[in-house]
Amino acid sequence: MRTLERTLVFLVIVSLLTPQRVLGSACCAGQGPKSFISLQELQSYEIGLSLSMNRVFGRYNLYGEPEEMMHNQMFTLSLGAGARLSPSLEVSAIVPFTYHEMVFGTATANSVNIGDIALGGKFVVLRSLFRDDWYPTIGIVGGIKTPTGTIERFDAGKLVPGTGNGLWEPYLGIALKKEVGIATLTLDAAYTIRIKRAADISGEADKIELTEGATFPLSRRLSLGAASTQRWVRASSTPDSTGHSVSAAAFGTYFFTQVWSVTGTFDSNIPLHGWGANQQLAQNISFTTKYGFF
Repeated sequence: MRTLERTLVFLVIVSLLTPQRVLGSACCAGQGPKSFISLQELQSYEIGLSLSMNRVFGRYNLYGEPEEMMHNQMFTLSLGAGARLSPSLEVSAIVPFTYHEMVFGTATANSVNIGDIALGGKFVVLRSLFRDDWYPTIGIVGGIKTPTGTIERFDAGKLVPGTGNGLWEPYLGIALKKEVGIATLTLDAAYTIRIKRAADISGEADKIELTEGATFPLSRRLSLGAASTQRWVRASSTPDSTGHSVSAAAFGTYFFTQVWSVTGTFDSNIPLHGWGANQQLAQNISFTTKYGFF
């Protein structure tokens, strides 16, 4: 713990000694939960690499009560790329590769495969150019997550964990961003339709997500932020799957140059009271590096 504290203090002191113009301040805010790729205004292309670990440590039963479950964790390496097609339009793609491990007492089951590929886009309808503008930058976001990953199955009587959920997930939403003082505030809302790839796949339920975020520059190179995402899910065919959860996240970004950055994120998903059966209590840690081209 002392080593971690000294490292954080060292980074803050070093960053405070640099000039106060924030590098790439527009690159990391307002990207929402769908993609870690988000181009700066004058960027033509961006590539990124993200490594994340997701650990499920519990779930809710049919009565909305928390209960423990078997050891369940996923390690995902995601490759991302984005391109600007016009001053107002950008597109992106995320390709994940996942290792999924589940432990039942002394037995272990695991699988390694490609995950669910996500395609997305953003169109800026109105841009806030000055801090004293009363209106925010407004963008329309949309895309689809495709069921390219494997699903949980039994092979010769043994459980094989999946690397995807077997659902087509097209979404459409709105993204707002406004600079207020030194802070950049964001508000994203999206509606996702979840369609089963096959009749024997469970989990079909539409989803609404609302994400609020704030980013604060500590120096020219270092910024910290926090975000909260609320999710409402309702499956018309399964009333017990109706629920509401909240994810809280904290993140820090260090800019090596104007176009090269690294971000560390910790977030936790918290199902609220009344969340339906088998909904997960989970934590996620990720590290992302991105490089852009003008």
